[in-house]
Amino acid sequence: MINNKIPIISIIIPTYNHAKFIKKALQSVINQTFENWEAIVIDNYSTDDTEKILNEYKDTRIRYIKIKNNGIIAKSRNLGIENANGEWIAFLDSDDWWTLNKLETCFNNIDKKVDLIYHNLEVKYNKSKFNFENKFFKKKEFLKGRQLKKPILNDLL
Repeated sequence: MINNKIPIISIIIPTYNHAKFIKKALQSVINQTFENWEAIVIDNYSTDDTEKILNEYKDTRIRYIKIKNNGIIAKSRNLGIENANGEWIAFLDSDDWWTLNKLETCFNNIDKKVDLIYHNLEVKYNKSKFNFENKFFKKKEFLKGRQLKKPILNDLL
């Protein structure tokens, strides 16, 4: 059950020709233990089955918007932010997915001193090794985020 007293989190999902991934990304959002979210999928006019897949979802928390971003993904993210109703913004790439409690864990770490949450990630890939930023990884590997310099917000930006 959605509790309207909890601030909503707007999830921005830019996509382009990721029909083969988008279901897993959206399912990871739908399955969240934190339920008061909205997902805004911003599609750069995909030419695959992305739109067909998005139209299968009847969850009113999922919105689908198209944009010609000329390959500039920041335009898609910015359009998502402009259309967001949430007090908080989360970004999910359309070929990624979240653990069941990702939003709940992030939300539970918010207080009056928090403006931004940044966390580590786990990389999974269906091949034995792949190259990611000139590093090779096995099938599943936990990556520590880089050590941030102070002021942290400036470093992240």
